[in-house]
Amino acid sequence: MSDLNPSPVVPIDRTRRARRVMAVRRRLREAKKREQRGSRRGRGRVWVNGGELGGARAALSHLSESYD
Repeated sequence: MSDLNPSPVVPIDRTRRARRVMAVRRRLREAKKREQRGSRRGRGRVWVNGGELGGARAALSHLSESYD
């Protein structure tokens, strides 16, 4: 068994790898913040004279029915 050469050990530069991971996380966090800033507009519905503008949503159709 002494004829076998041990496999070479490649040292891993953990600080460089950690810096790369932190940089990726920072870029993702910044991109998420930019995305949230752009979507701050209200996403409500507008009703005029009892009708929803922009087309009625099927999920809200039960609100138009009256059971008097």
